[in-house]
Amino acid sequence: PFPLTPAGNVYCLTAIDCFSRYVILTPIPNKNTATVAKAIHGNIIAYFGCPQRLLSDRGKEFDSKLMSAILKTMGVKQVLTSAYHPMTNAQAERIHQFIEAALTMYVCDDLSDWDMFLRAVMFAYNTSPTDGFKVSPSQIIFGRAVALPAEMAWPMELPENTGNLDAYVTRQTHKMKKVWEGLNAARLQLMEKEIKNSHPDKGKPVEYSVKQWVWVEFPRRALGRTAKLKAQWKGPFQVVRRVH
Repeated sequence: PFPLTPAGNVYCLTAIDCFSRYVILTPIPNKNTATVAKAIHGNIIAYFGCPQRLLSDRGKEFDSKLMSAILKTMGVKQVLTSAYHPMTNAQAERIHQFIEAALTMYVCDDLSDWDMFLRAVMFAYNTSPTDGFKVSPSQIIFGRAVALPAEMAWPMELPENTGNLDAYVTRQTHKMKKVWEGLNAARLQLMEKEIKNSHPDKGKPVEYSVKQWVWVEFPRRALGRTAKLKAQWKGPFQVVRRVH
């Protein structure tokens, strides 16, 4: 869990669309099934509709009769990850690393205001191109680039004349189909590249030169405090001499 916030939040519910990698982050006060189900309905289904499948870990909040009944009522197929096999939910694990690293840059000293920055972290991730793709998750979901705060200082291009509504829907459907076909091809190329380049340089020693600027790793664990959101690196420091 994260540190307790003034709003009473301790956990972050993470939902990811596996294809577009669009992420939804929701701070919650506990992991009760009713709380999680309410967050799923209010922050996911109410905006995007019911998913065909819901893949989750085997936490009690998901692996319960109540959650199964709720998802069955909404026509959602529930899939649980394999026990002791975190790769099944690898996308979520990578997102959690990004969230913790991003929040570390903004939280106060006692780490109790993390939920205030959660939406900003979500926005930053969804509007940035992901690894291997030239478009952001939000572009894949909405079919257009989201206007960023910095872009509001310049005149924005007006959208094309939509004309007939049916014709506009047809054009958008055709556009989204091309995007998805392109992403499928890019995903296959990325997988082939990752397999080809897996473990190329692991184990090679790193050498530093005098006057080079470096960051120093500090252990996150502190007595009586959570390791999450603690800065892992400090610096930059300049190398003054080499001992070996």
